[in-house]
Amino acid sequence: MMRRFALLVLVACGGTDPGSSPDASDTLDVTTGSVTMLVTERGVPVVGLPVFFRDADTARLSMTGELGSVGLDLDAGGSVTVLQPRSRYGTDQLSTFAEVEAGDVLHLDLDPLGPPTIEVAIAIPAATGAAGYQLHTSCGGPFGVAPGPAQTFALEGCNSGTVDLLVLAYDDDSNLVASLFSGSRSLTAPITVAGTYTPYVATMDNTLAYTNVDFSFLGVYQAIVSSGRRVYESTRGDSLEPGVTEKTFAIEQPGVTGATMLYSTTPFPHPEAFDEQVVLEHQPAGPYSLDLRGALLTPYTSLGAFEIAARRLVWTEAAGGSRADLVRAGIRVSRRDLPAWTWQIVAPRVADPVVTFPELPVLASRDLNPQVGDIVTVTELTNVDFPVAYAAELRANAFADLHRIIERGPGRMVIQRRYVVEPSL
Repeated sequence: MMRRFALLVLVACGGTDPGSSPDASDTLDVTTGSVTMLVTERGVPVVGLPVFFRDADTARLSMTGELGSVGLDLDAGGSVTVLQPRSRYGTDQLSTFAEVEAGDVLHLDLDPLGPPTIEVAIAIPAATGAAGYQLHTSCGGPFGVAPGPAQTFALEGCNSGTVDLLVLAYDDDSNLVASLFSGSRSLTAPITVAGTYTPYVATMDNTLAYTNVDFSFLGVYQAIVSSGRRVYESTRGDSLEPGVTEKTFAIEQPGVTGATMLYSTTPFPHPEAFDEQVVLEHQPAGPYSLDLRGALLTPYTSLGAFEIAARRLVWTEAAGGSRADLVRAGIRVSRRDLPAWTWQIVAPRVADPVVTFPELPVLASRDLNPQVGDIVTVTELTNVDFPVAYAAELRANAFADLHRIIERGPGRMVIQRRYVVEPSL
């Protein structure tokens, strides 16, 4: 039987939109408090979305106001759930931030805004013996470019007002022969890259050495990071014979003053595996080495299942416990008398392999809590080991692109997802 609790229904400044409110019978009022929920769509505030604030004894329903935000006083350990109602989005979609704390400003971007674009004229010098050139930038690329008069390029994501440039020169056989780096160039005027090219020799290749490898295929990615932005990227991959436990890659690494390196390592799972993982590491420039098996999180031994009575998603893992900091999970619920809906949640990882969904208030026309008889399908089960503590900033943006976190500074992050093998036809 569903536990009863007090239900207070409130609304943020800006009034209500009857077409987007959960039910016409729900009375709403103005709110502000210690935990704030901000909802945007392509960077624009979303007005009139229902938001459930839940702590141990009270569930309160509010709505986002003119700024796309709403706040309430909430005890530590409570949860905040945003409802995208089917009247506006075609399907009811729930998003929950669990175990929130006072002072949290949570952000849900329903459709992330793409990076801004700016057109910039860039001129490069000629390199001796070069037959072709590529321009790599911290705001996109690579672009084909020729020495001489300036050419115009559309750069994306130059939020700092500057751009780092790396020109690569190639011979007739497409071999890299020289590079020229120019950092922190202002975007307010045409850019002329000047200086002397650095000849490239094979001894400048960067070495990525892996041990404790027992996978059939290994994919690696390397990026040169300058001013916190990727300026040059390259990938490699290779199959591994049974019994091989070590693998080394040599990847071109043009010189970039003051640069750091970002690495991503993806082992291809065995067919019987239940998870797939990627190891991301940001470190000073230089050779890279990794004990791959030792870096991975504890493997899943099941794909997970939702227990309706306990309102929780559970899965099993190999022995040893997990060092993950966060769990991001999702379910799809089907009920005979209602259109199906989805529910995603982000929560701190606890010792046991489980994440518990909050009990939501029952709306006048529908109960979005899974019930006995519903068909509940697990759609996501992601564990993440962060390089920093899972605190307010990470909690606030836990539904955003997790890969961007590693660009901010040195450290290692591991992302673990379910591995579902597509059935053969």
